[in-house]
Amino acid sequence: MDRKFYAKMNRSGKAVKAVTLLEALVAATVISVGIISVFRAFTSSLSATRLSQDITSASFLFKDRLWDLQQRCAISSGVPRSDQEKINVRNKEFTANYEIADTEFPALKKVTYTISWEARRDAPYRMEFDAYLPWEQ
Repeated sequence: MDRKFYAKMNRSGKAVKAVTLLEALVAATVISVGIISVFRAFTSSLSATRLSQDITSASFLFKDRLWDLQQRCAISSGVPRSDQEKINVRNKEFTANYEIADTEFPALKKVTYTISWEARRDAPYRMEFDAYLPWEQ
């Protein structure tokens, strides 16, 4: 009787193919690598989504603060040339700084907003926005 390493005889004498331990280990390894790859892709996607939400929040925050600055300039002549404030958006603390600089046109000022936050543990993220505002002071 010629026995192969993967063949096994059942009671009726017919050869039944069986899975060897080596084949089972290789299959388990391939499945594990696939599952780990999918999990890493999912966590990377989740991190990218969080960062995208933070960038969107910072953009909206800039737009809101710029509008607020325009309104303060229209109402009062005593607007400081620079300022800093901390703002909580969706349980995340953002720091907004602005600086107003002169341009070659006296009635136009350049406003630079810097918005920063911690994107990951101990990893600050910072965005700068520039805008030009009419200035009648």
